[in-house]
Amino acid sequence: METNKIALAHRLREVLLNGTWIANTNFKEQITGVSWKEAIYRVEQLNSIAMLTYHINYYIQGLLEVLRGGTLTIHDQFSFDLPDIRNKKDWEHLTKEFLSNAELFARHVEQMDDQIFSQTFVCFGPLNNQTKLHIKKCNLCLWKSENSAVRRSLKSSKKPWDRA
Repeated sequence: METNKIALAHRLREVLLNGTWIANTNFKEQITGVSWKEAIYRVEQLNSIAMLTYHINYYIQGLLEVLRGGTLTIHDQFSFDLPDIRNKKDWEHLTKEFLSNAELFARHVEQMDDQIFSQTFVCFGPLNNQTKLHIKKCNLCLWKSENSAVRRSLKSSKKPWDRA
């Protein structure tokens, strides 16, 4: 029987690197062989291939930082701040970084304890606007807070998936 972590790592690799699970293709297949000029080309207001590659890599990099014990510092407002792609070397650097991060991310997921999947994965700790991943139970952070009103509010609030 496939464990949660193995199943998730397998799905990540299928979507990002080597599978045909979605639309009979994957990201690697779609960006490999694309010229830098094709990658930066935009049709009207749509995002370019380079922008989408950067966007996905931005989130993968941010999650990798957290999985390494760091703080979650990524923000939606910066997720499309693609540095200029001016030549083949710039595009190759972005694609190489994306593919490397995608594999590293899948490896980290593969090595996670299966118990993590039944726990809170990301929480605000210690309620100072820094989001951090806690591999251990997150409820501990909430109870350590000195602000009991915030603690009560967090405890009683509905989860996003419980809202009608």
